Amino acid sequence: MKASEAPLKFALVGLGRAARHHLMALRVQQKKGRAELIAVADANQAAADRALHTHAKAYFKDVPRYASLGEILEHCQPDVVAITTPSGSHKALAMEALAAGCHLLVEKPIAMSSEDAREICEAAEKAGKRVALGHVYRYFPLVDQVQHDLRNGRFGRIYYGTVQVRWGHDQAYYDSAPWRGTRAADGGVVMNQSVHALDLMRWLLCVEDNDSSETSEAYRTPETLVPSGVSEVSDLSKGPETSVKAFCDRQSHRMESEDLGLALFRFGNGSYLSYEGTTSSEPAAQEASFYICAEKGEIRARLYRKKISCEMIENGGKRITRQYIRRWLGRELKKEGLAALTQIGNPHYFIYSDLIEAIREKHDPRASARDGLASVAMVEAIYKDSGIL
Repeated sequence: MKASEAPLKFALVGLGRAARHHLMALRVQQKKGRAELIAVADANQAAADRALHTHAKAYFKDVPRYASLGEILEHCQPDVVAITTPSGSHKALAMEALAAGCHLLVEKPIAMSSEDAREICEAAEKAGKRVALGHVYRYFPLVDQVQHDLRNGRFGRIYYGTVQVRWGHDQAYYDSAPWRGTRAADGGVVMNQSVHALDLMRWLLCVEDNDSSETSEAYRTPETLVPSGVSEVSDLSKGPETSVKAFCDRQSHRMESEDLGLALFRFGNGSYLSYEGTTSSEPAAQEASFYICAEKGEIRARLYRKKISCEMIENGGKRITRQYIRRWLGRELKKEGLAALTQIGNPHYFIYSDLIEAIREKHDPRASARDGLASVAMVEAIYKDSGIL
């Protein structure tokens, strides 16, 4: 940001579990002169006070508190509204903020249906406003460089990917609020815990380069994934270009939504994705793991017990991970200074940096509203094929 540019004014709506990452990110962005938190809103005033004290210490102690976004807009003029409320409220709040002329940062998912997500996209595009999504996996170190190299052919043809989301929760988690685990307000493991993992794999597999599937209808159930009698090395599948086979179940929790999701996708660019998600696993060992198999190498990444590991390997076993680390450090230290290291465990900091730059430079953020729409369409495709929708 240029020194002559004033910081962008932010309002934060929702001060529950997700807000802590936003408050910590905003605190550093405000110290850098890029952002200013001018208002927060939560219907639970005690929760708001507790969140500000716990996650921002005294830094935001004088920030005005309101009960709703409507009250904020009556008293303030934020440039950006960050929405961290339960998922079922995202659409209404996003439309209200866009109508008031604000840019958006929306926690995942952007909305609970592709229809609602499309309305947000169209409203933002009509208003000329930027929308960033809380798809944190896109903002982990090295990820955007890996995606760049996958897209530009360093790893050759992309064969397939796998993603496993074992994000265990006990029953107390779902009992902690009446909206948790409901279809309308929260969703199950596919929509809530996995939507940003599905988004990441769609991005890494470069699906958006060959496929514009923004509705679940684009994902058809194939008659056969691999027909018999075909021996060619490539293009074995003669089914629909974009297809899915999925299963969902509720195995161990008392709630409306699913706690198990399994799916196999085939995309228009010829790549495949295998997905597994569960919240029945051990809560103390939450894990998300990712794998890409390509013509000239493979990529492995894992988030386990809040620790990140990754490895990039070219054919012949040559490990090239250090090349990516050096590139990332060189770029981010120049751009972010020491915050590149101090905030490495809080990807929301980098989401805020990306959105601020996108607004200033007038381009889409790394995870845009259209990306949010496409990921919700993937979730809907899983739900429809498994019989939930």
